[in-house]
Amino acid sequence: MIPRSATAWIVPVESPVMWNRFEICELRFPSVPQTTGPDDARDLAAAQKLVTFDFSASSPVQTVDRELRFDILETGLLHGFVGFFESMLLDDIMLYMNDGWRELFLPLDEPANVVRGQAVKVHIRYTPGRFDSLSLRLKP
Repeated sequence: MIPRSATAWIVPVESPVMWNRFEICELRFPSVPQTTGPDDARDLAAAQKLVTFDFSASSPVQTVDRELRFDILETGLLHGFVGFFESMLLDDIMLYMNDGWRELFLPLDEPANVVRGQAVKVHIRYTPGRFDSLSLRLKP
């Protein structure tokens, strides 16, 4: 069954658990997106909608290219963003993350200290289905 639509959201997070996956015995490996559990990260701001895909219309795969601004609610170390989705299968049937799906941790190149009240802008670009297309950058 092809869903009718899907909406993706992202939220800035502090996640030493996820960040430390890329380092072993002082060897640092490239940071790449990883699936994560709901208890592996602490939200630093409210989640924002990134994109909604309408699968009922015939259209080519679209590249997501957005800049979002988050108002930081919790002081911490920003390691990256967590992405999650909800999907409408039929008019009265929704699929949510707590139905057994894993969230996706999107690491920054380097962690950044953030404080409550600070605004953080991020530029995210990717083409669904192309793992190597992700670009995630903090904006000044």
